[in-house]
Amino acid sequence: MKKLISTLGFIIASNLTLANFSFAQTSTNVGLSTGTLNSILDASLAVKIVILILVSLSMTCWGIGWTKYQEFKVL
Repeated sequence: MKKLISTLGFIIASNLTLANFSFAQTSTNVGLSTGTLNSILDASLAVKIVILILVSLSMTCWGIGWTKYQEFKVL
């Protein structure tokens, strides 16, 4: 058991020391537009249709819930 713990400790320590070295320079400035609206506009027609269906069904459910709330508020 002690040998297993020491082996795991060595593996973890070696991974931590290797993680500190960076061999390639990286840039985080890639110039992609990742906003919600840009993602929807760049999507295919099938994805846009599915999103439209989901949004319309969501609005319908909220409308039904709102009318039920108004009905029960009167009671």
